[in-house]
Amino acid sequence: MEDHKAAVSDILQVTVDHDLFFKPKKCTFHAPSMDYLGVILEKGVTRMDPVKIAGIDKWEVLKNVTEVVTPRLALSCDVQ
Repeated sequence: MEDHKAAVSDILQVTVDHDLFFKPKKCTFHAPSMDYLGVILEKGVTRMDPVKIAGIDKWEVLKNVTEVVTPRLALSCDVQ
């Protein structure tokens, strides 16, 4: 945790030196994990947010090339 505090302190000092600012409501310090763009970051572990991948688990398995190509052709044919 001391390494983490030192790193945060260094980053904050750089922001002060360059007149950069943070929105406090968007900041999280000393948290065991955080969600960043649908990826959960933890100490030594990076994993996808289960909520984000829940829909992918329900996708049908495509069995042939036609099932892959047909939706794309349908979209290109609708444009006139």
